[in-house]
Amino acid sequence: MMSGSVKTNQSEPKTIGITFEGKILDVVQKSAHRIYLPVLIVNMFIAILVMDNVKTVWWVSWAVLMAITSLSRRFAIDFVVNADRTSETEKLRYVQYIMAFSGVAHGLSSLFFPYIEIYERSVITMIMAGLCLGNIFTNAGYRPMFLSYLIPIMLPISIMWIFGWEGFPGWSEYSVSIIVLLYSGILLTFAKDVFETFKESYEIRSEQLKINKKLEKALVNEEFANAAKTRFLASASHDLRQPLNSLAVYSAALNFQKLDTKSTEIVSCINQSQEILSNQLRSLFDISKLDSGTVVIEQLDFSLRNLLTHAITGQMPLALSKEIEIVLEQKDDIVVTTDKYQFERIISRP
Repeated sequence: MMSGSVKTNQSEPKTIGITFEGKILDVVQKSAHRIYLPVLIVNMFIAILVMDNVKTVWWVSWAVLMAITSLSRRFAIDFVVNADRTSETEKLRYVQYIMAFSGVAHGLSSLFFPYIEIYERSVITMIMAGLCLGNIFTNAGYRPMFLSYLIPIMLPISIMWIFGWEGFPGWSEYSVSIIVLLYSGILLTFAKDVFETFKESYEIRSEQLKINKKLEKALVNEEFANAAKTRFLASASHDLRQPLNSLAVYSAALNFQKLDTKSTEIVSCINQSQEILSNQLRSLFDISKLDSGTVVIEQLDFSLRNLLTHAITGQMPLALSKEIEIVLEQKDDIVVTTDKYQFERIISRP
């Protein structure tokens, strides 16, 4: 009726982290902690149901067996799942044996059938059918484990509906027996669907973990690249500002010399170009501040005319090289309150 092997035609998905077998064991273990008490109560109800028609020693013995089975199954599953030196395939096989023993213990309730009325038989049959249905969810529909529990329960019940009578069984008994078998087949189909859904969910979760690992790796690489860029900009800032500062000193020194008009204009252009170059270099170094979100906006009042004139002067060489004339028309000067440096960066972009 059951196989000692856990191999099944149900295909195994590709896994990362916790294995698929380990996930099934986790579901079984958690379920064993939740259902042992409700199952024990249901079994005691069956014992009370048959106590008036069955010998005391029989129903008491069965009730004791079920109490031991319900309680010991939880601890047995914990022991197997938590075993360190046992492979997960072997753990699944041992849990399958535990399920088979539990199924046999429940199936022994069919031995009460010759001594009880059809009402009690029907109630026991429905209870066992419900336990089999619930077992699908306690093991994620894993077929070897489910069959180990289903067959020892439903097969004896189906047989006892036919042969558990003193007289010749009627059509109703045969009908119930067939219905029990058909119901078992439906449960197998339902268990397969549950297993496939569980497997798909596991695969989706595994794929999400893979994507998360890739994102974490990409984030680490990006942080490393940003750190390298910051170190480069810090080094470049020191190396490039020093000659620019020297150029500013020499250019300022020329302002104190007696120069003709043409030379004065040239020196003025040099000063403006040097200031523009400093600003552009400063913009480059602000990239690291943008990455870290530490750019500080300085609100200042300044003349819009002076700023536009300064910006046009910086763009004039490029405009002349392309034969473009830049004209500034502004009747009245306007005072603007904003970050002068950032505003000039925006309007000076070619």
